[in-house]
Amino acid sequence: MSKHHLNSKGVLNKLLYDISELPTDGSYEIVINKIANQRTYLQNNAIHKYLTMLTDEFNDSGLTVQQVLAQAVEREWTMLGGKEQIWRPIQKALFDTESTTKLDRKQVSEVYNVIDRHTGEKFGLHVPFPNKELLK
Repeated sequence: MSKHHLNSKGVLNKLLYDISELPTDGSYEIVINKIANQRTYLQNNAIHKYLTMLTDEFNDSGLTVQQVLAQAVEREWTMLGGKEQIWRPIQKALFDTESTTKLDRKQVSEVYNVIDRHTGEKFGLHVPFPNKELLK
């Protein structure tokens, strides 16, 4: 039998069907584990939108990667650069995970809050985390 990630009625119905189709000639163990609330698809879009907004703000303020991260080669910010050089290191330090798919909903806010506090204190920049309206 396979694993089922119960996140919808359709998956639940498939699981119940699979159980009902099991042959009765053996023993089975069914284990149910609650998993953390993984960050949502909208939160992932919001992370990318936020990083685009933040890195645009850095660029508009004339702040290079080196000025923000004290590196040697001058270059402008990109969303992916912001994700790799700002978001991911904070995420790794806080939760020991590299992928945003491993974050739960609360952890997304915690990473954002650390970044927002730092950019506010150090550079006077505050970029709000995108809401559903900003993602349209």
